[in-house]
Amino acid sequence: MKCGDLIECYRQVLLSWFGKDEGRPFINKAVRRIAELWGENKLIVVEAPTGYGKSAITATISLYNSVNGFKTLAVYPLRSLLKDQHSKLAEVIPSKYLGRRHMHEAESPFLIRPVTLTTLDTFSLTLMGLPPEELSKVYQAWEGTSYGSLGHFMFSWATTFLSDVILDEVQLVADETKSLNFLYALVKLYLDAEGKLIFMSATIPNSLKEVLKEASNGRVEFISFSHEDDPEFVNGRCSKNYEVRLVEGRPSAKEVISAYEEVGGRGIAVFNTVAEAVEFYREIKDKVSAVLLHSRFTMQDRDRIQKEVRELEEGIVVTTQVIEAGMDVSSNFMMTDVAPANSLVQRAGRFLRYGESKGTFLVFYEGTSGRRYKVYDAELVERTWNFLKERDGEVSLHLPEGCNNRMGFSEMIDQVYQEYRVNRRDVDAFLRPLLNLESGSKKAVEIFYEMEGSFVRSGQIVPVITRLEDLPNGVVPISFSQFSKISGNVRAVSKREAKGCKKVSEHGEYLIVELSGRVRNPKDLITKTIRCGIVAFLVDGTYSREEGLRVGG
Repeated sequence: MKCGDLIECYRQVLLSWFGKDEGRPFINKAVRRIAELWGENKLIVVEAPTGYGKSAITATISLYNSVNGFKTLAVYPLRSLLKDQHSKLAEVIPSKYLGRRHMHEAESPFLIRPVTLTTLDTFSLTLMGLPPEELSKVYQAWEGTSYGSLGHFMFSWATTFLSDVILDEVQLVADETKSLNFLYALVKLYLDAEGKLIFMSATIPNSLKEVLKEASNGRVEFISFSHEDDPEFVNGRCSKNYEVRLVEGRPSAKEVISAYEEVGGRGIAVFNTVAEAVEFYREIKDKVSAVLLHSRFTMQDRDRIQKEVRELEEGIVVTTQVIEAGMDVSSNFMMTDVAPANSLVQRAGRFLRYGESKGTFLVFYEGTSGRRYKVYDAELVERTWNFLKERDGEVSLHLPEGCNNRMGFSEMIDQVYQEYRVNRRDVDAFLRPLLNLESGSKKAVEIFYEMEGSFVRSGQIVPVITRLEDLPNGVVPISFSQFSKISGNVRAVSKREAKGCKKVSEHGEYLIVELSGRVRNPKDLITKTIRCGIVAFLVDGTYSREEGLRVGG
């Protein structure tokens, strides 16, 4: 498939995906504007409602670059987003040019393929000169036990800075201070290097726009959807007939099933924690067709369950935040625990997404007196809930400007996210390693250690298994906070024996090692994982294909 410019490539994508060369009006407008700005040194930000088809922009740029000898990095905050996008891009990009790189897949080591889909975690590591392929060597050099990566970090810099970067669902990156600092540094780095940087989102608060203006020194272009861009789409969304119900306290299983049966079809129940989702699934699975989906499944089982979700015509999908992005699925009924406005709008993107005309959207709130509401910032959750209550739920879930006397979600977003705080010291820390041509990766690993194992996440993700026979594909990710609750000494599956990890047995190509003492904090986890080449931690628990991983009682 060949094309000479972005507009022609866009038409090729539309023909391949939809069998016609005319797309949705706003995407047409956005692609034309991107083509006009292609030679300018600007950050481009595209805002369009959920389900509108922004992925055509990623496909267009990827196709154009692949046929003209350039590179594209499509970066996603969530791994679930990446998989769905890969299957779409595979229809227009030859397989030899297309690859994935994240914790479980290494088709594109060092992000080397012309079109690479990766996670924000892997991208940030590679950009900082610590690609997963080299991290162990660099860490050992930092400890003084090896020579390190011998300058390979410069190759990582080349594969990132010589690529056009498209970051999808950028609002999810700004939800935490650490990732917002990285985002700020990324904008400065790319524009100073005259690289092409494109952000996409359904919801960007005005306060975040101000941060992007500052980071780019005013070199930013916002291409934002308005009702005039596509009256037919707006009328279709406005014709949806739904009620937003607000409930103080969590509804009982009986109440939820009754509300679901009023509309039927596919229902989705979203909880903020895995434990709550599992509990609710057990309560309803004998009363109504139900499927459980959360983050503590193996990749193979998640793929299988996502297929079951798409095929479910009558019943309730019980899930967590994993449904927010990357799952092309819709529902007539949605019940959700309240979440910050960005997340709530993303969840609503799975409600009446397509041809459905009528439904119920139920939001519940259990209250809080601390700084956290389950996994979220309590203040953001409370602002979201108060906004909904003050308007008696009369907020458009699908349109930024609203209709039918419903206020658009953009006003809720702006009121909830009143200020974004950037830590300039951390921004400078991100920039420092790239100014050191002699030992940039050593400087980066020092920052990586101080930031407790991630440049973008506030919580460490720990790979675990409950049985040796689950290797190598049965690894399940859990949070460090959950992992730290596991009592006693921990064994691990390792590639080598080293200080602090003593071999107790072997299992095929792996060593089973016993760690000296508990893993006390994220820094201790980093040290043990890298020093010993740990593939996964072997923990006491149970795993089932129906309910996933259960540890810690």
